[in-house]
Amino acid sequence: YVTSSDIYKMRGGRGTPPIVDLLLTLLTGGFWLYYWDWRVGKEIAELQAHYGLPVQDSSILYLILDILGAGPIAGLGIIVPLLQQSSLNVIYERARGAGH
Repeated sequence: YVTSSDIYKMRGGRGTPPIVDLLLTLLTGGFWLYYWDWRVGKEIAELQAHYGLPVQDSSILYLILDILGAGPIAGLGIIVPLLQQSSLNVIYERARGAGH
């Protein structure tokens, strides 16, 4: 929820509100998180471009890792969030330096 909220705010309120992601995750038994991981990859790439960072669209990588067991439902579910957080940390630093 926090990651969704942060991305939603950084995108100026565009996209899916975090509460919708949370509700869809609960309603689908967690399967929404596969789509969510893919979408976050796209949103991270958009934010990288916005802040003048090298763009790396990892959406397909996140989805493949999810399918291979490194995603939200399998036991290795920490890998994809770590990759996402690493990319977001760079964006946060750039945004802070830009006064946003």
